[in-house]
Amino acid sequence: YNAGQVNENDNNKNRVYPTMDALIRETYAKDSTASNKNSLYDPYVKSLRWASDRIGKEGIVALVTNNSFLDGRAFDGMRKHLSADFDEIYILDLGGNARKDTLVADASVFGIRVGVSISLFVKRAARDRFSPPDSEQREPARIFYYRTDDAWNKDRKFAFLAQSEHVGNVPWQTLEPDARHTWLTEGLQAEFDTFIPIGSRKAKRSKGEATGVMFHHYGIGLLTARDAWLYNFNRERLTENVKATIDTYNTEVLRWQNTPEASRAHVDDFVVDDNTQIKWSSALKQKLLRGQRAEFSSSNIRRALFRPFTKTNLFFDNVLTHSMSVFPRTFPTPETEAENRVICVPGAGGRAPFWCCVTNLIPNTALITLDANQCFPF
Repeated sequence: YNAGQVNENDNNKNRVYPTMDALIRETYAKDSTASNKNSLYDPYVKSLRWASDRIGKEGIVALVTNNSFLDGRAFDGMRKHLSADFDEIYILDLGGNARKDTLVADASVFGIRVGVSISLFVKRAARDRFSPPDSEQREPARIFYYRTDDAWNKDRKFAFLAQSEHVGNVPWQTLEPDARHTWLTEGLQAEFDTFIPIGSRKAKRSKGEATGVMFHHYGIGLLTARDAWLYNFNRERLTENVKATIDTYNTEVLRWQNTPEASRAHVDDFVVDDNTQIKWSSALKQKLLRGQRAEFSSSNIRRALFRPFTKTNLFFDNVLTHSMSVFPRTFPTPETEAENRVICVPGAGGRAPFWCCVTNLIPNTALITLDANQCFPF
């Protein structure tokens, strides 16, 4: 169920499967409109991709998995291919996502924090015999969906499964996906696509004045990947923390450079993994490999918005910060905070209801929830 390790210090990345990763990249990821597609390489997605090919022209794939593929933004390409690859799809959604389904404490049938679904993907040989070879021209799969009540605890869900016994006793609802391969369309308004976008990746890449959008540039909130080290209400304590992690980081850079190449382990196994000394991230490890040193400067201590009503001190630095996003341009100096602003809204596919926040300080990417927000400077 892990799309990615929570802590880079754990050195517990998902195992690489070159063939399966290539298949995901050429199908689900290629047709996804999301910018962050990391979740498509979750092991449960790979198992479904593998099984879809394994059954050949006819068969049934039956899996109990994470249910994030049903409505996740990154999974639109996956939903497109599933609809094209199969004739019928049955989704029994058991809910249980701790971040969404909070009506009861024990909503998860497995006692985990992610949602769960029982899925049946049916492929018929007759379809291959009488349908055009190009899957884009085939009739899309019929999708049958049922979601258990969010007020049910796991015992009530198990009782429902025992009572139902088989697919014929489930009160299925037929889904009608939209053109964007959204399966769960209840509550969505058709005129949404006619609205002027706040911003778009195409406009952001364009040179000169962007048209058809409200904002030319935008980006996620600041992502340090090491909040405990780079944020602090106390300026002196922040200085101590930053200097300590800089010392550890620079020592590791020097140790890497002084280790003969033939004797070097993989960087994940090489670096010190003591959480009391440093918090690693993929970007920081790449900077280590390039031999990039970190330096402390008191001018890099800035005021920041960690949460909507929580201002704090931040060490704003291009080495220790995982992603600086648009803020070197929007708030290059403290003086610019008197004039410049950013509008922060939830990123597409966010789990929280819509919210909006305007600030003249550098905002954290997890300003409201764990979802990355999008910031539009003006």
